[in-house]
Amino acid sequence: MLIHTLTSNYYGSNCYIISEGDHAILIDPADAGLVRDFLSREDLTIDLGILTHEHCDHVYGCSAIREEYNCKMIASRICDINLRDNKKNYSRYYNSFIEIQTRLPVDTQSKMDPFTTYADEVFENEKTLEWCGHIIVLRETPGHSQGSICIVIDNSYLFSGDTLMKDDSTETHFIGGDKEQLAQITLPWFKTLPESIIVYAGHGESFRLGDKL
Repeated sequence: MLIHTLTSNYYGSNCYIISEGDHAILIDPADAGLVRDFLSREDLTIDLGILTHEHCDHVYGCSAIREEYNCKMIASRICDINLRDNKKNYSRYYNSFIEIQTRLPVDTQSKMDPFTTYADEVFENEKTLEWCGHIIVLRETPGHSQGSICIVIDNSYLFSGDTLMKDDSTETHFIGGDKEQLAQITLPWFKTLPESIIVYAGHGESFRLGDKL
């Protein structure tokens, strides 16, 4: 199994493509162009897309990828509800947010129009998948957003979205963020996982779970 990282111009968000032979799973299709170029070079077939949460800088390419590759998208039920609202997925505010954060005008390459999208399949609490001989666990991890999930593959790799990052604390001030849920539900679950798990976050570099906890 290979893990490929594609970092978009949309606030430096990471998209991950997990490949086994010529099959692949896509996590957080932020930039459809990056995904399209990579798949063309590598000649991979996407079997499934997974969304870690509803925020626009991670799902902007969702609809384009689904239509072009006939790729089913999975998310938590709450994530799906919020994807359908351009205020709750933050695309309505994206350009202004970036200008405030960087204090620079948003260039045309990273500008974003308000949009809505959706998941094709939803779940609550936890869902387990089997794919190309691998076990994939999807787990609701509220705190950063209402619809946040984490993805564990073979109990060895954790894809955390914006719920856990190497150098930053978890941001809970967006719509639906909840510091208490993070502390009472999500962080205790992280502590049940092996410390040796490698974490692939929504922004920044990968790291060992035990080093962060």
